[in-house]
Amino acid sequence: MLWINDFHKDEDQLGESRFGALKQIVINLNQPIKEAVHTYWHEVIHAISAEYDINLTEKQVRKFEKSLKDVISRGNIFKQEGTNETKQTKRRNVKKTKRTKYCV
Repeated sequence: MLWINDFHKDEDQLGESRFGALKQIVINLNQPIKEAVHTYWHEVIHAISAEYDINLTEKQVRKFEKSLKDVISRGNIFKQEGTNETKQTKRRNVKKTKRTKYCV
């Protein structure tokens, strides 16, 4: 992973994957952190595609990047503590708490 201030070839470029002898993901520092994270994942997908001869097109990489963002976004698979409990589980926890109170 390499962070640079700008790409001399294209000032609008946010990142690139390098596949030569030295394999690198290069990210432009001049972007908001949220955008840098998206750029990182975008370049990781390119790197995986190249490393395993998957040969994804740019359009496929963008779709994969978006789906990955959707999957790992807060509220999807990563829930805040207690938000994935069912009412039945909560009810059981209340009964346990009551028993504990009476046993003390």
